[in-house]
Amino acid sequence: MRLAACLTLAALLLVPALAVAQPTVSVDAPMLALARTGAFTPIYVDITTQSPLDGLITIDFGNSAANVVRPYSVGRSSSRRVTVPVEMPAWYGEITVTVTEGRRKTLLKKVLEGPPGGLGTDALHIVAIGEDPLGLTMLRSVTGEPIIGHPGCSQARSVRVETLLPRALPNVWFGWTSVDLVVWRRPNPSQLSPEQQAALRGWVVSGGTLVVGLSDTWGSWSGSALSVMSGAEVSSGEASAAPLQRLVRETGLTVSAELASVALPVVTLTPTTGTSLLGAGGRELVVENGFGAGRVLTLAFDPGAGELRGALDREAFWRAILGLPATGRAPVQGLGVHVPDPTDYCNEGGLEYSWQSTSFAQRRTEWRNSVHTALSSFARANPLPLGTVLLFGIIYLLLIGPVDYFVTRKLGKPMLTWLTFPAIAIGFSVLAAAVITLQKAGDTELRCVEILDVYPQDLRGESWCAMWSSRRQDVRIPVPRGHGVVRAGGGADDLYSGANEVQTDALVEPTRVGLGYRASQWAVSTWQSAWVDRTDGGIAAVRTDQGVLVSNRSGIDLESAWVVFDGMMRPLGPLPDGQTATVGPPSPLSWIAITGRTIEPAIELDSESFYDQQPVDWRTSWDLLESPFSEHVARRRLDPLGSSPLLVGVTSGEAPAAPESADAIIAAFTIVRAALPAAPFTESSR
Repeated sequence: MRLAACLTLAALLLVPALAVAQPTVSVDAPMLALARTGAFTPIYVDITTQSPLDGLITIDFGNSAANVVRPYSVGRSSSRRVTVPVEMPAWYGEITVTVTEGRRKTLLKKVLEGPPGGLGTDALHIVAIGEDPLGLTMLRSVTGEPIIGHPGCSQARSVRVETLLPRALPNVWFGWTSVDLVVWRRPNPSQLSPEQQAALRGWVVSGGTLVVGLSDTWGSWSGSALSVMSGAEVSSGEASAAPLQRLVRETGLTVSAELASVALPVVTLTPTTGTSLLGAGGRELVVENGFGAGRVLTLAFDPGAGELRGALDREAFWRAILGLPATGRAPVQGLGVHVPDPTDYCNEGGLEYSWQSTSFAQRRTEWRNSVHTALSSFARANPLPLGTVLLFGIIYLLLIGPVDYFVTRKLGKPMLTWLTFPAIAIGFSVLAAAVITLQKAGDTELRCVEILDVYPQDLRGESWCAMWSSRRQDVRIPVPRGHGVVRAGGGADDLYSGANEVQTDALVEPTRVGLGYRASQWAVSTWQSAWVDRTDGGIAAVRTDQGVLVSNRSGIDLESAWVVFDGMMRPLGPLPDGQTATVGPPSPLSWIAITGRTIEPAIELDSESFYDQQPVDWRTSWDLLESPFSEHVARRRLDPLGSSPLLVGVTSGEAPAAPESADAIIAAFTIVRAALPAAPFTESSR
């Protein structure tokens, strides 16, 4: 009896211990409803365990594409959120997430609901944080117009609006990349974790557009780290009738007698780095501020205020705020937002960038292909020259035919051909293998081109790399700088196919997701990285008695730098971090001089003709300097180069997004861009 009682007591004590030891796993994908083909969508896996745990996260799209596989590791008595960024394929079945301990024991298997059909890469995705602003969801049914930032013209545009609570927002900036616009009514950044705040800021730096509508909670915004994005100081205001009347007129309506006395509460916006787009009664109503590659629109009023209900044409209001083309009426230009003419985007002979024969979409595709072709064109990846193959074939035929016949006849032993024929075949096979090995033997080669944009407080970078692997090897590629992702490209025929084309493992951190894969022998593999980072200072220009002085506080050493403005280039020479340089005399713009390219005969490429030239080698970098679209994960159209002063610098050396411990010959080339104020250069030219 005593033994039985002891065993029962031990079992009762052991069962809770075993229950506690079981890890808990959950899967969440709050942005999956807005996912679209080719865009990043994060899937979050939360794991809590009492004992050390290692395993795999596998995402199966139910199609022919390879699964996305990511390893994870969680320490003893700890919790971890593993971020798995996936690129949505063109088609999919069930999206199944499987979490295993080790490689076999399944901890969780969950089927996720995919995004609704019919949302292609040209759809406009808007997220409303917390509360749905007045009439924003009415844009759901808008179709058929070009959308800023999405140039393709193969299908009608649709607009999708999703309202997300703060707890559902991404905690990494690339989790926002399937979203084009974010509208935040009555913002309270304290509801967001520091990681979520950094993610939202990084997304704006990478090219996103944020609309903030302030109200009585303006103090929560102005006291946060995100308020710097507004480009305006915020203080208390008062209710007034003038702002509402101005907004009503801007949406194409007439101010009725009932609205003439309705006061709309507004806060006080004092632009610092931002620009006023709309004012009324001595107050700024809308301030626009460029922040990184993106922009922030700050509204001095709550876009969901009760005073606006029934007073505005709500759809026209949001079209004017967001810069969308108007429907059924003349474009609303009062807010100063550029409303594009559809012919600029879709029709042959578009006006932008002086393009004469093709649309934005086709030019962008050609640009991608040319950069990829130049990077991945390794000499050792080419087959043997046709002349060599023909010579081998002729010699082989002669040896197994006439030579073998006459030699065996000469020796009087024709049956000897049963030995000489296979000997010749084997010998030539060995010789051919030796020749091919000699051609392809050598060290692994790595080429990388990086483009890096410098802003006053932030950096934004993207890189393209191609590697010729001389042997089968495991390649692990971390994020080069800051916070970002590395995307697999697969073989030399498709740089932008995404991670689903190659079964990969990743170097997974909370805000940095690298790439790991097995490289084949004598094969080209490619990848692309995108990242954002903070910096203590950027690149600035001031006017002095000695001329225009440019200072570099970006953390990047420039081997050479120029200022490009008004069709001219002004040399700066070397500009290391922490140093200054005086701008030299202007000369006609020559991208060849800047990038160090030499073409025989020399060809000058200006802004109207350079797209017609195909790159000769991977250092043809003017394609990156004046690319029609940023190829960052967040796709945004750049302003035409030359419309304002731009510093262009080059540096080389350590490759961005280079494999860890790779024994390779590395050739890297980084282009640095930084916008400069026009005033110093305008003054110096007088």
